[in-house]
Amino acid sequence: MSKLRIDTGSIGYTSDFLRQQNGKELGTSANTGENIKGRVIDVNQSTVLIQTPSGGQITATSLIPMENFINREMNFDLIVGENGELILSPQIDDKIENNLKQIKIQDILAKLGKDINSSNREIIENMISSSIPISKENFESVKELKFALEILKGEDFAVELEENEQSQDLMSVLKDIQNKKDFGIAKKSDSPVLSKDVSLKDLLLLKNLDVKISPDNVKALETLMKNISDKKTDIADMSKLIEDFQNLEDFIFESTAFVSKTDALNEKADLKNIEFLLENAENLSIEDMEELNSQFKDVIFEEFDEDISNFENKKIINESANDIIAKDKITKDEVINTLREVQNRAVKTINVEKNAARENLKIDYNQLKEEVKTLSNMTQNRSQTLNIAEKQLISKLDILANMAEKYNYNIIPFKTEQDYENILQYYVKKDNKSLKKQDDINVGLSLDTINNGNVKAMVNYNTNNNLKLEFFTEDKKVKSLFENNMSSLTEILKKLGFSDVDVNVRVKTSKETLMQEALYDDNLAKSLEFYV
Repeated sequence: MSKLRIDTGSIGYTSDFLRQQNGKELGTSANTGENIKGRVIDVNQSTVLIQTPSGGQITATSLIPMENFINREMNFDLIVGENGELILSPQIDDKIENNLKQIKIQDILAKLGKDINSSNREIIENMISSSIPISKENFESVKELKFALEILKGEDFAVELEENEQSQDLMSVLKDIQNKKDFGIAKKSDSPVLSKDVSLKDLLLLKNLDVKISPDNVKALETLMKNISDKKTDIADMSKLIEDFQNLEDFIFESTAFVSKTDALNEKADLKNIEFLLENAENLSIEDMEELNSQFKDVIFEEFDEDISNFENKKIINESANDIIAKDKITKDEVINTLREVQNRAVKTINVEKNAARENLKIDYNQLKEEVKTLSNMTQNRSQTLNIAEKQLISKLDILANMAEKYNYNIIPFKTEQDYENILQYYVKKDNKSLKKQDDINVGLSLDTINNGNVKAMVNYNTNNNLKLEFFTEDKKVKSLFENNMSSLTEILKKLGFSDVDVNVRVKTSKETLMQEALYDDNLAKSLEFYV
């Protein structure tokens, strides 16, 4: 029994069953843009019967109540999918699509045993768009987040938080504030704990990125997104941390390695002293017994490497950190220079006259984060503002690293030798038709230009050297700029070895950003599965 799957807003099927009226198999001459009709002729609970124009029938299992579509003939656009499968995309207007969505959400809430109201509908909508699996446990978790969000955005809970509270999860923060209010010790703040612009979708993005949902991290995400929108190349605000270090008085830090080594040597000496006292226990004086007692007072028994010479071989400092970190002592200027070196690696320099090397399109935010954390551990507790700047920086680097790791979404600040600065955003999606071979690569790119608005490009490449390149502009004026150079671009791509090149440009009809496309699924919830 072949399986036909309907995903978000579309009907997937195999060509064995849907035929055109002349009896010719649809799959043998399938072209994107062909129009197909089908009629929903019967619905029995979750079973749907659809009739094709040739009189053939498909039995389907539906997760959406389809009673409202009985006897309705629907038009479908034929699309050839990325993996060669045939897809029928229904031609429905926004009103019908919204009705389908609301029916789906109502059905989900009923199955979860939850009240059907606007608040619960919003929770399900956000779970679907954020790809949070729908279950009772997840529903309650998101509902709790939504409750905390609404309270912490309000003026009633606009309270000053201690530094440690900024890093707590939202429900813990909410409980702490309530306790302070109950005891009359809450200090009023000029602004709420969370900005009014923060949405439930933002919190669920942090959840999907495995980043703790705390006031610190919510603020880090908000600032990061603003920096990207403002085309600020220092998107993680590393310059703030550097400035805080510059404002400190001159100092010399003992590195983590040096302090740990000294502590180990002291521990070694203490153990030798204890060993001597125990060996001569019969002749101990009262003073010796007191000394032995004090040595065991707060002792924690752990595995101890008696060969202190092995200390140098332990990986106390991350291998990727700058060599300066391995010193026993470092100065303030050395710390600042190290941070500047890390900052420089967070912005790529591109020579527009030459082919950009692959490394110019990738930033290892995980490595940068580890280096900053290593420096942070060595210089901690110097000042409160310094600690706050470090936490914000590390949070932003963590968010950027997890976006690249979990979604293959990359945010690359860059500058050219002509002093042009901007931020490139792109994601890579690889489609495997088999486990042994990589067939298709799809890349989405986005750039907010200085004078021509946002330009988006979608690239599809396969191993047959076929390249499809689509540009999306915000207006017809920018579209014409691309069209005037289209033939030159096509010739360049062919010279690079692409045998089949398809390049076109169109004006965007949706305000959805590339990041929304990559990180969220705002289409109609997955709705139907067909079994023929």
